[in-house]
Amino acid sequence: MSKDEQQSLMITEKEFLTKASSLVEAAQQITVASQEDFEVAADFGKGVSRFIKNVEAFFAPLKKAAKAAHAALCDREKEILKVPLEADAIVKRTANAWKAEQKRKDEEALRIERERLRVDTRSLAGRSFTQANPTRQSTTGR
Repeated sequence: MSKDEQQSLMITEKEFLTKASSLVEAAQQITVASQEDFEVAADFGKGVSRFIKNVEAFFAPLKKAAKAAHAALCDREKEILKVPLEADAIVKRTANAWKAEQKRKDEEALRIERERLRVDTRSLAGRSFTQANPTRQSTTGR
């Protein structure tokens, strides 16, 4: 957009804002106490509606162009990000596979240690029982 177009937009927007403010002030002054007052209010309402349509018509092509530019930018961003997103997914899969293997190894080591402790505990319990009851050992040996 050229500087002249930007300046023109600013002037038009300023005119719209000035007009909008004057509409509010005028609307606040309207009273309806007769048919004639009612018709004046209805005409005023029609004028406000025309003003609204003019503002919408002014901004419609600008919004359309902005929407198209936004869509084009989003498409371009998506296209550029495909490769780094793929790289990110690859490294995450690799890291997660390693982490899962480490967890499996840790669980296996824990299982082995628990089994060793269970065997040691049984062995100690058996020795303690035998030492505490020497007569039983001799009777069971027959």
